[in-house]
Amino acid sequence: MKKIPSMDAGIRLSAWAIAAACVFGAAAAHAQQAEPVRHLVRDGDTLYDLAQAYLEDPGQWQALSRENGNPNPLRLKPGSVIVVPDELLRKKPGGARVVHVSGGVRYTTRSGSTGALERDMRLIDGDRLSTDAGGFATLEMADGSVVRVAGDSELRLERLKYSLTKKRADTSLTLDKGRVESRVSPQRPTGSRFQVDTPLMAAGVRGTEFGVSMREGSAATSDVLEGEVELRVARSGSTARVAAGLGGAVAADAPTATLTPLLAAPELSGVQALQRRPVIDLAFPALAGAASYRAFIWPAHTAEQVAGNLVTATPRVRFAGLDDGDYVVRINGVDAQGIEGRPVTCRSSSRPGPNPRSPSPRPTAAWWSRPKPCSAGRERKAPSAIACRCRAIRPSPVPSSTKAGWPRILMRCAGSPRATISGAWARSSRARTASRTPGLTATRAASWCACR
Repeated sequence: MKKIPSMDAGIRLSAWAIAAACVFGAAAAHAQQAEPVRHLVRDGDTLYDLAQAYLEDPGQWQALSRENGNPNPLRLKPGSVIVVPDELLRKKPGGARVVHVSGGVRYTTRSGSTGALERDMRLIDGDRLSTDAGGFATLEMADGSVVRVAGDSELRLERLKYSLTKKRADTSLTLDKGRVESRVSPQRPTGSRFQVDTPLMAAGVRGTEFGVSMREGSAATSDVLEGEVELRVARSGSTARVAAGLGGAVAADAPTATLTPLLAAPELSGVQALQRRPVIDLAFPALAGAASYRAFIWPAHTAEQVAGNLVTATPRVRFAGLDDGDYVVRINGVDAQGIEGRPVTCRSSSRPGPNPRSPSPRPTAAWWSRPKPCSAGRERKAPSAIACRCRAIRPSPVPSSTKAGWPRILMRCAGSPRATISGAWARSSRARTASRTPGLTATRAASWCACR
């Protein structure tokens, strides 16, 4: 039996071959049309080593053999070409699976191909993502870590490796602008690492929940909700540890990071829970120290499958175009440095009908409802307060000085110089008087007008 080389055996790959291994597409296997990798065989190369180098699994040597005409796995001919199909590259350990997409999100490969990101696509080293202002994407790494990409962001997936044998993850992301939020699985002492770089700083963690934001050319920030993050300033190399409840900011010309306590969560206890289409509109008290606010919304029956996200300068968020149903809204303040504060969530429901904040249309003279006459033998006299026969009824456009919620009814009467009705505005052909007694409804007034 032929001896299988050790998994740790070195492989002599030329520089161009290593670079070629990174040129992959960023779509799902069923939709992907990326070119395969072509490896130029050098003396001493084996299929086992190539499977380890390109697919991170030496056990895939048989799949490579089938794709290349079943050559001798230990005696590859120098100068020949071994093709590594993209289908196999997409199945290798590591990478990121797209678990949720909303709004406009696009991917770009290192080779320049681009397209709309879709759920269940698999992203690998070298892919890039860009989101529109309302776009959002959730990625799941091989070790269970989750990365959420907010609107108006650009993210590069530099390294997404995972070792099945050593249970070791090596994830490196670069945020050029916008915001990402990460929930990192505990990095046990196996050499795993998770890092988010920006042009101004790098944030490295070992099991935590944190966010990183990048304002183009001005400042990079990180906010930590759980665990601890180490910030490294790109300009000077200085480091700072950011514990839970703190945030760090690095300005474009700063040699060190500035640490600041996170802003408190906004107060949402008084917001209106039931909303009417076409928008969910939530106003809340301004938060001390907040220069702006970030908000997310997702259906209550899903696990943070964000349907919309936005940044606003005022303590009011509006989401339009949502289906009827129950939603969860998450809001946090953002301070003047760009550090995002503690979030708070509340539930809100969208139901059919006009938005409650929209002003009601003023009634017009054309909107009149003629009361039905009383049936024969059932005519009755109206209350003594009515001294005339009413011919029509409609809501009154005349401002009422009565308490909110009392009816405003405009009545036209004939045969009397004076007409009064409790809790309503009344009009005759000669005079108009009003009284302020609560309890009258439009239905009762119409009945009184119909029957003498």
